[in-house]
Amino acid sequence: MDDVFQRWKQLTEGERNILVVVKVGNELEDDYLMELCLRQLSLKQRNKILARKNRHDQRMALLGGLLLRAILSLDYEMDTLFEPEITVAPCGKPSIKQLEYNMADDESVVGIVFRRKDAQKLGSESEKPSIKQLGIDLADIQTIKQFQEDPIQLLRSFSDIFHPDETNFLERELPRHTEDRQFEILTQYWALKESCSKYHGIGLHQPLDQWVYRNISVLQSDKILNEEEMRAGLSRNYLRKLDLDWNYYQGTELAYVCKLTSRIISSVIADTKPIVVQMSEKLIIDYAKRNSN
Repeated sequence: MDDVFQRWKQLTEGERNILVVVKVGNELEDDYLMELCLRQLSLKQRNKILARKNRHDQRMALLGGLLLRAILSLDYEMDTLFEPEITVAPCGKPSIKQLEYNMADDESVVGIVFRRKDAQKLGSESEKPSIKQLGIDLADIQTIKQFQEDPIQLLRSFSDIFHPDETNFLERELPRHTEDRQFEILTQYWALKESCSKYHGIGLHQPLDQWVYRNISVLQSDKILNEEEMRAGLSRNYLRKLDLDWNYYQGTELAYVCKLTSRIISSVIADTKPIVVQMSEKLIIDYAKRNSN
């Protein structure tokens, strides 16, 4: 593991905001391995995961829980999983003393954006207000398309999540783009709204139109990862830094948005642009296996 610890330190040391993403494979489809990994979490956490509606959602939640522990284990150079003491605020937002963090998943990717508590002042840009909390969402363009085949109709169907200023902007802006670009812009809005709600720790319990973003632009696609690249690290212990193009938006909260793959858009509420590290699913599951011995 020494080479893994060294690689992790090389990639993340001195960084303020770090986004770790994991491409989810099919390893946890094995019942025995799923049970072994579940047993690395507390009974309360296991029951919460198993209460999810289907096996896919259970696997995503389990991998997210293990990812958090793997990040801490790498930080402390531990061969087994670090077990944090998780406290949950009345609004339902979890926290730990070692990191400020927030977690998200979509159909095929789990992500955690985090900041070490001793890095609160590191890298903060003086012209921007300091943000201590973090928020993240991962949104799949294809999932958004399933709500409505026509993007203009989608805007009208979900009008309650948009501020009137946003609706006016989108009614002018969307017709200027191809249909694919229109869905991409709408998916950005969904990711922004979700990441804001998670930043504030209120989920979807308050109106999403209170968070306002204007002049959302098309995302650059030059540096997105294709499916083969995202799957590259599934079969081995693997860490690599991803070079992605981010859009910066000054809305209700400061936000950074990027296109992670051709389908997945990530929105991060943070005071500085995060670096992005891809971690293999195998690295996380190997941690769970060692922890069970």
